[in-house]
Parts: sequence; C-alpha cells; structure tokens
Amino acid sequence: MQHLLRLCASPPQPLPLPASSLLLAVEALSRRPAMTWAEGLAWAQASPGLVLEVSCLPKDADFPGVMAQVRKLLPFLGALQVQDPGLALALGRETGLPLHLSLEQGIPNQAAILAWAKAIPQATRLVLSNQLPLAAITALAQQTPVELELQALGQLETLYSPRPLLQKIFPGNACLATSPDRPRQHFPVQETPLGMVMFHDKELFLLDQADRMQAAGVTHLRLEPSPGLEWRLTLDWLAGGIATPQLKALWPSRTTKGFLLKNRTDKPLARLVNQHQQAQAGQELGRILEVTKGSHWVVELFQELLLPQQVLLASPEGTTKPWELNGLTNLQGTVAKPCQPGIYLAPWHKGASPQTRILKAR
Repeated sequence: MQHLLRLCASPPQPLPLPASSLLLAVEALSRRPAMTWAEGLAWAQASPGLVLEVSCLPKDADFPGVMAQVRKLLPFLGALQVQDPGLALALGRETGLPLHLSLEQGIPNQAAILAWAKAIPQATRLVLSNQLPLAAITALAQQTPVELELQALGQLETLYSPRPLLQKIFPGNACLATSPDRPRQHFPVQETPLGMVMFHDKELFLLDQADRMQAAGVTHLRLEPSPGLEWRLTLDWLAGGIATPQLKALWPSRTTKGFLLKNRTDKPLARLVNQHQQAQAGQELGRILEVTKGSHWVVELFQELLLPQQVLLASPEGTTKPWELNGLTNLQGTVAKPCQPGIYLAPWHKGASPQTRILKAR
C-alpha cells in the first residue's frame, strides 16, 4: 500500500516519501488550495516529479487560463490529478503525463466509474468517492486494471459549489455551519475564489483499516492533514515514529470511518414521511406523479383496475375528495380498459397536485 501526502503551506522540507507520493494543491488550480502560487512553485522546484491537483471546474472562458497555469509547473510534474473530464482530456493530450482521474464528486457507482475510465484511457489511476463502501470497491477492482486511490485521513469534503456563497452573508472566507436539526454538529466551511466547500464535522481516519482496503484493491491512500499538529503527527507516523493506534489517540479532531464499511445515508429517508398522508387510511391503488395544467395528469397504477372506478384523491396537504377515475390512456395514446399496473395519462382536472394518492373508495 502506497501513500499520497497532500502538502501544506510550509517551506519545502525533507519528507519520508518520494516526490511521486506528494500532492500539490495551489491557488487558481485547486478549489481548496493548501498554499499560494509562490509556495507551490517552491515545493515543485524542491521536489520534481510530484502530483499536481487540478480540482477546479473551469468555465469555457477560464479554460485557457487553467491550461496556462499548468504549463508553468509542467517541468516539475510527474502526474496530474484532474477532476474535470474535459480538462483531463486536454491536459492528457498536451502534456503526456499520467492522469489520476478524480471521481470523488457525484460518481458513486461502478458503471459510471468504468465508463469514465474507458473514455479517458490515459488515466492510470482512479480517485474514488468516499461514498463507496468496501464491497463496491472490491467489485470495482476486479473489473479494472488501473490503480485505485482513496482518501484515508483529514477533512472529509461533503459539498462543493462553484459559486462563492459566504461573501453575501458576512465577510471572511471560513465559518462553521449548523442546522436546527443537529445544533451540536458544526460543519467547517471554506470559501476561495473558485467556490465554497463544506466539510463533515468529523475528520476521516481510515489508517487502521489499511489492510482491509488493500485486500479490496485500493493501491494508494491519500493523507490530507491540516497544518500544525496534524501535519507533524502525520510526518512522525510516516517516518515510523508512532504507530497507527497512537496516531489515532493523539489526533486533535473527532474522527469517522465515513462510508467505508457501509453507506447508511438512505436510513433517514424512512423517517421523511408526510404526516397528512400517513393519517389517510385506505388501500392505495395508485398515485398522480405529475400534473400539466390544462393538459393531463401522469398516473401510476399499482394494481389492475376496471374503469370507470370510484376512488378517493388524497392530496399531500391532507384533503380528500371522491372522484371517478376514467379515460386513461397509455403513453402511446391508446385508451386502456382494463388498466394493468403501470404509467398512464389521465385528462386534467383542477384540484389535483403531484403525489396525490389514489385510494380505494370506502
């Protein structure tokens, strides 16, 4: 198992890793830069062969500028970690450097990961989303020969917006966010010229799961310690000065395993119920999915019905009214009698909204 260390804004120093295991995140190219351009240039000159993080999502007008910035560092680079697929293709063609394709945001399934790997054949490494549990990583590793990277330490990014949102609320580029539902959780928010990033309130710590990740097919673990104590502890651990349990015990922030063992984000969905509809008793025959005013309803039936059928329409707001369901057609416009379970169009009538339940008349 190899490590990739995200560098901090400090003067270049001897590190217990080769340059190919160092990740450089500078302003103008990284959406959450770890250092200024001058600091990044100093690191690149001192450690030729390192990996450059290009996590920005440029607009068309910004594309040439991003390419120009990468060219300035090109003599010192050994690989590029790129998130934008168009930028990855352009940089791959121009530089000839190995590409580490970042699929951390919005790519949580195997089909999409494999499709991007095929579309960008210059990608020698895939940087995976932390929303992938071990079982999914194991299955993925069996289908692709390229290296697989996963973040194992540091702040866990949960949200990114290319728009700078904080400056409209208050001055500054960092804050802690919370919500009425979870007032004890405080989520760090960072804003740069390239947008706003929100992090989990706990920091990721997966180093004690390294054997399991290696068995699943992960080849590289990325370490992202913050400047100061976390940086010093990580360097001490890399040099063999402290063991993993001691590192975890000394880590200054609360930690989480994220989604490594199991993605449970669907659990709270069961609690998101409409209390009005929960109180509406009756056998549900179907549901109105969509309403186009003056034209039609889109109706899903859950069981076979003989039309016309007397039913109750139960709205999401809690109101009910009797109705005669009739005149349904399939999506090709053919009148359906009887109607098998499936999707149909019904004539539009005033007084129904999407997610209205169709209940059996009492």
